[in-house]
Amino acid sequence: MNKIGFLSGVITILLLFLPFLPIGIYFWNETTSSLELNSYIKFPVSLLNLNNTKIFLWGSTNGNSITFWFTDWFNNFSVTTVITFLFLIVLSILAIIFSFLGCVKENQKGRRYMSFNFFAIFFIIFFTIIGFTIYSEEIFGSQFGLLEIYQYLDTGFYILLINFILSIIAFIKHPIK
Repeated sequence: MNKIGFLSGVITILLLFLPFLPIGIYFWNETTSSLELNSYIKFPVSLLNLNNTKIFLWGSTNGNSITFWFTDWFNNFSVTTVITFLFLIVLSILAIIFSFLGCVKENQKGRRYMSFNFFAIFFIIFFTIIGFTIYSEEIFGSQFGLLEIYQYLDTGFYILLINFILSIIAFIKHPIK
């Protein structure tokens, strides 16, 4: 079993479905009257953060409202939301599937699945850097250039880069029997 490929799939799941990672978790203290699961240190996993608008793999939030990429089609259908949905959500789901299939199969087909995982994460990173620069007017309301996007990258993007490196290692070290 390719454990690094499995870890890559788990990281992709966390980035796709969670808005933050709870670091400090407590179950009960003197101020709560019943057992509660609460978190007091939150590690955000947003890809971009610009003027209080945070972009995640699943959608965006501006502090007051949450917009999912697939529900935005019904409100205002645009090419930007379709492309963003395809590159962020669909490729993330495919990366998860390929990662878990590839980590179980220890043959050439499993190695091919790990390469699909690698390319899916690569295209997510590529779209985050290039696509958000192209569609910044529609998404953020302000136009910015290619080099300006690097100052708006948030911790989720760097976690995605670590996941990309893990997918490269999982592809190279994939066991073939």
